[in-house]
Formats: sequence, C-alpha cells, structure tokens
Amino acid sequence: MMLMGLRRESWYASWYITFSIISALVGIILAALGRAFGFEFFRNCDFGVVFLTFWLHSMAELSLSFFAIVWMRHTSTAVLFATFWYVSLFSLVASDGVDEIGISLDYCL
Repeated sequence: MMLMGLRRESWYASWYITFSIISALVGIILAALGRAFGFEFFRNCDFGVVFLTFWLHSMAELSLSFFAIVWMRHTSTAVLFATFWYVSLFSLVASDGVDEIGISLDYCL
C-alpha cells in the first residue's frame, strides 16, 4: 500500500483504530461473561467500570505493541522484546523478591 502512495501514519492509525474497536468488543464480552457466570467481582462492580478496566488494559498493550513496531523493524526483535517484557512483568507481579528477575532474564536470554 505504501508503494501506491499510502502514508505510514495513516496505515498505523487505521490499524490502531481497528484494534481498539476489537479490544472494546473483547472487553464487552469479558465483562458480560463474568456477570453471566456470576463471579462475585463482576456482580459487585459496575459493568462500565469492569469494561473500562479491560479496555484500558488492552489499549495499554496495544500502545506498547505499536511502540515496539515503530522502533523495531524486524519481527524477531519485536517478539524478543515482547517475551522479555511479559516474562519480567509477570515474574515481578507473581513474586515479592528480586531473585525472580534474574530467572526471567535467564529465560529470555
């Protein structure tokens, strides 16, 4: 498409809008399923707040993905970045110590 005159910014904007709409649909489905199955968190919280939480999390991941795409031209580099990011993030969230950071670094390297 860029060979035919499409600017890079419009290509990125169209995909960002597309994925934000898909993220909104996924957020609605997740919030509705949580309420339909009767989970306590979903019953006690406002539907809009739960949806907004899911949607904002998806938008944060989407923004990180676009940030990686802009700065890393090769797919393999972006995959390594995403692997390092999520493994290190989840090891920090799941634990309370610093020892797991070394484990996640060993896993990624």
